[in-house]
Amino acid sequence: MRIIKYIITIIFLFMNVLSAQNDSLNNIQIMKINSGLNNILRSYQLLIEEHLSNIDPELLADEAIKGMTNSLDDYTEYLNESESNPYMKLLRKNFIGIGINTEKQEDKIYINYLLDKSPAQLSGMKVGDRILKIDDSIVDVNEDLNSKLQGEIGTKVKITIIRGFKKLDTLDFIIDRAKISDKGITFYSLINDSIGYIQLKNFTTNTRNDIISTYNEFKIQSNYNLKGIILDLRNNGGGLMKSAYDVFELFVPVGKYFGKMINKYNQKIEIFTKKQPIDTNISIALIVNNNTASAGEFLTVALQDYNRAKVIGYYTTGKGISQILRDISSHKSLKITTERFISPKGRDINIINYNPKFSSEKSIAIDSQQSNSMNARKGIIPDIIVQDSSYSPLILELLKRNVFNDFANDYIYFNIDKIPTESDNNLFRNFRYFAIDSFRNLNIISNSELEEFKKTYNNQVISSKIDELIDNINNYFINSFDNEKKDIIKILNYEILLRHKSNVEVEEFILKDDSFLIATLKTFGIYNKSFYFSKKS
Repeated sequence: MRIIKYIITIIFLFMNVLSAQNDSLNNIQIMKINSGLNNILRSYQLLIEEHLSNIDPELLADEAIKGMTNSLDDYTEYLNESESNPYMKLLRKNFIGIGINTEKQEDKIYINYLLDKSPAQLSGMKVGDRILKIDDSIVDVNEDLNSKLQGEIGTKVKITIIRGFKKLDTLDFIIDRAKISDKGITFYSLINDSIGYIQLKNFTTNTRNDIISTYNEFKIQSNYNLKGIILDLRNNGGGLMKSAYDVFELFVPVGKYFGKMINKYNQKIEIFTKKQPIDTNISIALIVNNNTASAGEFLTVALQDYNRAKVIGYYTTGKGISQILRDISSHKSLKITTERFISPKGRDINIINYNPKFSSEKSIAIDSQQSNSMNARKGIIPDIIVQDSSYSPLILELLKRNVFNDFANDYIYFNIDKIPTESDNNLFRNFRYFAIDSFRNLNIISNSELEEFKKTYNNQVISSKIDELIDNINNYFINSFDNEKKDIIKILNYEILLRHKSNVEVEEFILKDDSFLIATLKTFGIYNKSFYFSKKS
């Protein structure tokens, strides 16, 4: 029981130095902490010594810590310090892998993204491939695939995939692991030879240098006639707060106030720019949506407060809190919510409840009147609001069932080199037959629940009404296809292009009809859809 003695020693030392190290704790709090630690230790020891099973002490401790963090806010986490952890990736410039992202669809794992020129892409793998085995072991949809795909640089991993849908091929790929750069910039391009567009999905240790490098490339490509920069922060969930500050610092003079961080003890850290900027005059536009959060919001509200950037899009998340990383051991850490951000003009943009149910304090109320650019229920309000177009119930149901994905896999199998046009009526017609077949085989409403409902009431009239309702719902969806033709063809083209083209070409296809980008370009004097992506020299 050496591990228990070790833990007892650590807790004993912690109890003795607690009051000396933290003057902010009163005697009652210290007594509660000591009592809680004793209860945790006693429970831990009893479970290991007396439970019928042979409990692994380290795994039990892991689960105990997870239980504590899971009972707090959504952003406080217990992290296994491996490169497969998304938060840990933000702290590293590179990791070793093959350059893919995967998603779970029911009981299957599919590739949904391939990094351009990555080992996986160069080997011939495609978006839509279903991963069956890794190193001859059948994958479990609940396991961490990244831990199996990553490893030492130059080592090989064997991946068995299934390609197609109605007709399937099983293929093996043996891929050399390589250093993968984890860039926050996922796409960038010069538009109409004068406007630099940068898609920033998260804030990493590389972001400052990546922005500088991209800006310099734009300057050269535009023959030093660069008129503006667009930072697209849609779906940017945040990342490193310091990285957001670094980007702010690039476009404002030295000595400007970025904002302040305030902790639970009302201690404040005020942040001012110190490094020389790259450009304090160029016009800047930020595109945001309701998935722009945390560090993305800190940058947005700071630039908005100084009128340094025009904000276009939809209300942001309203996550005005930040986390720090604290090591527990050489391989494990805690990510803890510790501070809230206040903008240069004093705006508290947070609407996230970070107080657990057993907190002694109520959540801090946000004053919705503190600024006419901020709404307590909607995060940051853009200067120009753009409504994101929503899909119809039919398309949402098709997406939910992965029908577009399945059809694209089937299409690629039989049309390996064919890329459809946007007005391809045969494509739409074939998809309609394919999708209707899916609706007939899978009712919209769960069969198991309905059958249970029928058994419970055992009434012929109720049963016939339920069957009639299902038929009516299915017929509604089937008859809605022609009305949704334009959106259906666009989604189909996107899914098929994902399997044929580079990420750059796919992104250009998406953006050419993007209402957010079109509204943003109007602020630069481009008033129609005839914009173009300038080709790199």
